[in-house]
Amino acid sequence: MSRNERRDMVKPKQKLSIVHQCKLLDIHRSGVYHRPKPASPINLALMREIDEIHINRPFLGVRRITDELCGNGHQINANLIVKWKKLLLENSGEVFASGKGLAPDRESEIKSLQAKIGEITMENDFLSKALGH
Repeated sequence: MSRNERRDMVKPKQKLSIVHQCKLLDIHRSGVYHRPKPASPINLALMREIDEIHINRPFLGVRRITDELCGNGHQINANLIVKWKKLLLENSGEVFASGKGLAPDRESEIKSLQAKIGEITMENDFLSKALGH
């Protein structure tokens, strides 16, 4: 059960106090009282840009992604990227558990890339046999 689900289970007017409910559910009381604000449109745009950078060059680390964003005119700190990455890893289970999957245009793109990989592999095998390698 995720932390958010456990936090939603805490009810203020129960026989058990909020302190005891939090102890039983193994969550911090501050998370019950404080609800995080949704991400701003500017932060969402930065997250999308980071995602694009990571998709195109997955080998880049946090520092090089920060340098790339600063080169694009953004003033961003590496710690913020680390925070967003941690947030993504914590919530990625919810994305995959929802069963939504990839967008249809991405699925067709992936299928066409897999077909192209298979085609190139067959051509390489054929040429290797023809050349005797």
